[in-house]
Amino acid sequence: MNQLPPERLHPLTPFVKGWVGLLAIVFFVGRSWLENGGRFDVDHVTWWVWILLAAMVGSVLLGLASWRATTFRLDDDALRLATRFIWNTSTVINYSKVQSIDIVSPLAARLVGVCSLRIDVGSGAPHKLEYLGRARAERVRDELARRAALVRDAGRGGTPMAGAATSVRTDDARAVPQQRGALFRSDDVVVSVPPARLVAAVVTSGEFLGSIVFALVALLPSILTRQFVLAGLLVPAVWGLGALVVNRVVKEWDYRLHAPARGVVRVARGLTDTVSQTVPVERVQGFELTQSWLWRRFGWWRVRFTVLGYRGDDADEGGSTVLLPVGSWAEVEAALSAVWPGIDLGSLQWQALPPRARWLHPLDWRQRGWAVNPQVVADRSGRLNRRISLVAPARAQSWAVQQGPLERRLGLSGFSVQISGHVVALNVTGVEPTVARAFAESFSGWVRAALTSRTLFDPASRPVGSCADPALSAAPQRQS
Repeated sequence: MNQLPPERLHPLTPFVKGWVGLLAIVFFVGRSWLENGGRFDVDHVTWWVWILLAAMVGSVLLGLASWRATTFRLDDDALRLATRFIWNTSTVINYSKVQSIDIVSPLAARLVGVCSLRIDVGSGAPHKLEYLGRARAERVRDELARRAALVRDAGRGGTPMAGAATSVRTDDARAVPQQRGALFRSDDVVVSVPPARLVAAVVTSGEFLGSIVFALVALLPSILTRQFVLAGLLVPAVWGLGALVVNRVVKEWDYRLHAPARGVVRVARGLTDTVSQTVPVERVQGFELTQSWLWRRFGWWRVRFTVLGYRGDDADEGGSTVLLPVGSWAEVEAALSAVWPGIDLGSLQWQALPPRARWLHPLDWRQRGWAVNPQVVADRSGRLNRRISLVAPARAQSWAVQQGPLERRLGLSGFSVQISGHVVALNVTGVEPTVARAFAESFSGWVRAALTSRTLFDPASRPVGSCADPALSAAPQRQS
């Protein structure tokens, strides 16, 4: 085994982690300076400022000691993280367990040119390397992605590249050539979202407009009775509206979806904190396309997807499940093509529910429909806010045919497909019992065929074919 000495993180790591305390000291000392007419008088600095300063200095000293005690090393078979300070910890991350590697740049880190590397292994909280220089972080990410891909290829019977099982030092650019990492990432942008469209989409989204309607209804009694004391209860609602807009715009600003490379797509986004997120295609379980009623005028859709191991829509400790914040149907097709090449949405034949299913879905009976083929299972619903769910047989965990008491009374049935995660749910109710049984029989064969053939998720497959917007097309075919 060829082992090299361990490496340390960036020397500015303690200062970046303690930037909040440093900013507080600068603020209070600066205020004292202004209150004294531009003169700094030590006697006028309050005692708690000195306590804060002492705590800040102590924190930085502890951070420096922790930085010197923290090392990492890319060994032959694993990434090894070690901290020998107050508590000694040693973490081993096998390359075969690496699921995704993201580069996260908080605002304070961006100001000094450093960033954090977030390594997801599919279970538990991601491991982090805080902080590295930008160029060095990209070298570590590319080398980890290369080794993880080589391990996956070897597990499938492929032949590993030369130099796959050697230790390297990432602080030397010559040890990790840029040409090597370029094989595992792509700088070609498939879809980008202009900032003006993003802001317009947020203020016309169903969540934002629904919150405004709720606030106006709650304010109506105060207007009628002219007792505006109760209006103060709406302050949290107004605060929530502002937080919704700011949070979504800040996190999805400058969104770019890059072309896939060796089964991995990369998403870049963020205004204050920038994120370069890598998503392995094989971990994508399904998609959900949504469209609010105001978005129909512009033809906009929002695409979310279920990724194995992600825990929330945009959790701090996990990746975002937003594939496309807002885009046209052509951009939706391009985004789906980047993740699931070869799926032809144009081949879907949408089927409507029978007339007696209106007792199950009185509001959106005419808008509901479903479509199946050996590549994908889809269903749609929604009268005001439309939704389309897409699930591939290769990603199905289980499937079932169900019939509730009301469905049994109406002579109807339903079927569902379960996948990992909680973003996408596919549950079709109100179909003929013979159709549900035929689906279960056909779906079993599609799953077996998908598991023995990987062409559906092969990056070399053909792109998604052009198709009309299914939610805006003519009435779907009726079941016979």
